[in-house]
Amino acid sequence: MSEPTPASLPDVPSADTEPGSKKPRKKVIFGLATALVIAAGASIALVKMTFGATPLEDAVVACTGSDVFDVVHGHPSGESLPDREQFDDVYDDTVSGIIELSDEGRLLTVQTLPVDQDTLGLSTLVLDCVLISVEAPQWVIDRVDETKSDGGPREINWDRYAAQVSHNRDHGTNFLLRLP
Repeated sequence: MSEPTPASLPDVPSADTEPGSKKPRKKVIFGLATALVIAAGASIALVKMTFGATPLEDAVVACTGSDVFDVVHGHPSGESLPDREQFDDVYDDTVSGIIELSDEGRLLTVQTLPVDQDTLGLSTLVLDCVLISVEAPQWVIDRVDETKSDGGPREINWDRYAAQVSHNRDHGTNFLLRLP
């Protein structure tokens, strides 16, 4: 038996040895690039789902409607109020719109009502809820309460928050909370 000579071997294209063939390399590079884009997109989606809302956005969600009562009084949702719909109606009629979010979730404003317009104290409950939701330390809550007594205005800074609070008997308490 004789060994085959190079001239007698069939022509089989070789992906990595033929100088002119770049198709397989392009496919591999394209596949890797596609995988990287998909992985980056999935990572961004995961980060947004995990870290998407600011603490101020979370506070607005927690302090709207009957949930405000649960946050302030520490009751698990659904167990504290026998008639949540009725409370939501009272909330909507009394204090709807006193809490606002702006600046892409970085500024929260609470404008409580004067005592004579809010005999149930729901607007103050919303302010308390915001302070609890952002885990304000007790000394911050005390400073806000002092401002309600003497009018203020005050600037209060803690952790990553900057707050401005003032009170007017005829207009209620104005509370601004900003993230940097």
